[in-house]
Amino acid sequence: MIRLFYLFLSMLVLTSCTEDHAGGPGSETTNGIYAQVLLADGTVAANMGVALRRTNFVPDSTNPTEEMAIPDTYTDSLGLLRIDSAPSGDYRLTLLNTTEAFSTHITVSDTANVDLGEIKLSLPGAIQGQISLPQGASYSWVGVYGLDVLVKTDSLGVFTMPSLPAGDVQLFTYSSHYAEAVADTQVTIISGSTVSWKIAKPSMLLESFEDPTLFRDWYYVISDTGAKIDTTIAVIDRLEFDSDRNSTVFHGKYSAPIGSSVIFGLKMSDSVLDFTALDSIVFYAKGDGKLRVSLENWSGTPGDPNNLKAWTGDYTVSNTWQRLVIRPSDFLTAQEDLSTTGWESVRTKVKQFHIFALLGTEIYLDDIWFYGVKF
Repeated sequence: MIRLFYLFLSMLVLTSCTEDHAGGPGSETTNGIYAQVLLADGTVAANMGVALRRTNFVPDSTNPTEEMAIPDTYTDSLGLLRIDSAPSGDYRLTLLNTTEAFSTHITVSDTANVDLGEIKLSLPGAIQGQISLPQGASYSWVGVYGLDVLVKTDSLGVFTMPSLPAGDVQLFTYSSHYAEAVADTQVTIISGSTVSWKIAKPSMLLESFEDPTLFRDWYYVISDTGAKIDTTIAVIDRLEFDSDRNSTVFHGKYSAPIGSSVIFGLKMSDSVLDFTALDSIVFYAKGDGKLRVSLENWSGTPGDPNNLKAWTGDYTVSNTWQRLVIRPSDFLTAQEDLSTTGWESVRTKVKQFHIFALLGTEIYLDDIWFYGVKF
């Protein structure tokens, strides 16, 4: 799972727009970030705080703050945002003063500016919420990926985040010792309002790939002779540190031409599991091919008429980490795909979790969560 880290902006060149420098919105700098920033009443947002964080940024619990974000720089006297250079990657850009805010996700490339045009701020919103604490925990930490805010729940899991930007934010909650993620979910913040939010459904981290002593008994399966993977290398020996995730992840190398696949699998239980209450499966992935996710009751013998399988359609992955959310409605029906028996056939009889790698040569996985069930 993601460990603690700060986004250091030493590589950013932050300058103000002046008559002597003709940059600003529309500059020819290849990877700058530009915008005209306005307050809610339409006047220019002079000297507005600006914070730029990686989208998976998690603040340090040793110095928590209720502030939405700590500014790295400010707009100029004309309300112009100008960051002339930023490393390529995915970011959350936040602008704020004491009463208004704006925040959005942006992607910085090596070949093009990010010109946001005109940005208008609005009143922030708030969250009053409650989470289910881990067994034996007296509190948990709650924050938002890409922001500096980090608050502590009480012993009942109740918390308040008093100032958040309007729009969708990705909430995370960590255990009191900050070593185990408790939940990870999207919440929509409404400008000028307080949102009530509660997570009472059970959840579990199936695999973080972080602690070898807790690593589960994963295996490979090759669908046919066309697919290849070196099965002499155990799954646990394919774990490596990833700087983007700032954590240990699984990295599989394989080949799977059209019509074949390599399966990365896990037997979750010897007896059947009832996943009727499953809300979603959430994990992070990247690679250069496609993947499918399945829940199965599989005997180990291909073609066994008693095999049950619910699997998804193809998800294309790239060299950038993606957060994938799989819901029961995403599993194909037997009418849509003859290779599946459908969710209804297996939901009360699940034994295995499988990820199929198709096409491509590499797949990376991290932090596999099950929401709505615990086993």
